[in-house]
Amino acid sequence: MRNPYSLILSTLIIICLSCCTNKQEQQQASMQQPSTKVIAPPGACEQSLQTLIDGSTLQSTFKKELTAQTESDTAGEMTIRLLVPGDDGRENTVGWVMLNIHTHSLSDITNDPDHPVKLRYQQADWDRFLQCYIKGKQQEHTSSDITQLNDVFPEGSRTNFTPEEVKADQTKYRLFRQKLASFEHSHPDRVSFESDQLFQLINNEVFSNSNTFVHSSWLSYFLDRYKFNIVELIPVVNLAIVQEDYPAVVNLLNHGVIVSAQQLDLAAQTQKKANQLTGYNAQHKGLDEAGDPAFYEIKYSKIGDILQLLIQSHQANAIHDRDGFSNLRAGKSITSRVINKLNSGEPVKVLDNTSPWFLVESMGGNRGYIHYSKIRSL
Repeated sequence: MRNPYSLILSTLIIICLSCCTNKQEQQQASMQQPSTKVIAPPGACEQSLQTLIDGSTLQSTFKKELTAQTESDTAGEMTIRLLVPGDDGRENTVGWVMLNIHTHSLSDITNDPDHPVKLRYQQADWDRFLQCYIKGKQQEHTSSDITQLNDVFPEGSRTNFTPEEVKADQTKYRLFRQKLASFEHSHPDRVSFESDQLFQLINNEVFSNSNTFVHSSWLSYFLDRYKFNIVELIPVVNLAIVQEDYPAVVNLLNHGVIVSAQQLDLAAQTQKKANQLTGYNAQHKGLDEAGDPAFYEIKYSKIGDILQLLIQSHQANAIHDRDGFSNLRAGKSITSRVINKLNSGEPVKVLDNTSPWFLVESMGGNRGYIHYSKIRSL
């Protein structure tokens, strides 16, 4: 049984629907432009792409008449042709826009492709488009000839070796190396790898009937390889808490995950459930309410250590901004009203980390939103 806590997960794990965000707040647009229709290939997220271009700072004398057509998509770098209707019924090209998934950039390359004009856009529009784009890529990789992570780490297997050990030229690692190479070929970049695949790497050793194990160094390997943003990793850390995988929690925190009050509550509830299971096992000689073996092994429980680690990390959350301060805003947008200015190094209590804009409380008791890129656990 891979996940005996499945009933708990359905109510406790907080699913983060937000995807990647800009590296800087300044990339978000502060204005809306007239509507631009988009013509895209079938199944290519036409509406979200339309909204993204509508909200950008693209300047064109044909702005109100423009339609857009996705001309090419090479590993996440998309060329979008800008068109206007002609007198003869045909559409004439009047420009091009370049969209790069990996650098989170939208640029006008009409006049000089070598010196593109960087466009600003609405963050929410980008998030919606990226979410749709990633889902489309994921669907492309669902055929049976595509290697998935559970092919590399199949259910019921025990991967006790590390990435360093696999490099050794030994026959016993040959098949694993082939599967790993096939997976990385099928998932060449971050766009093709959904963060929920990392669930495969979270162990559940506290239950004696768990027969699957993956060395914790593999989680670190994939975190380094694919560079997930910290918001995408919140469901993964939640699973690690519930399944009491202490090394996984350490790995995720070391890769920048910011702990919120929600993770503290989740750990506290998991500890309460563990105590209940322990007490019930003692009273009923290891059987659950149905008279079946409960399998929960208190000697392997790590939830107490996890809770203490999360508390320490949560207390260390602070503003980290190269400008020397960050704005505490009333809403999840760069255009939202500024409530207060918080200096770099100033501690903050993170209340909600499930979207790119964290809900925080300052030392002075003010609550508001700060972009996740402005907070570190110091």
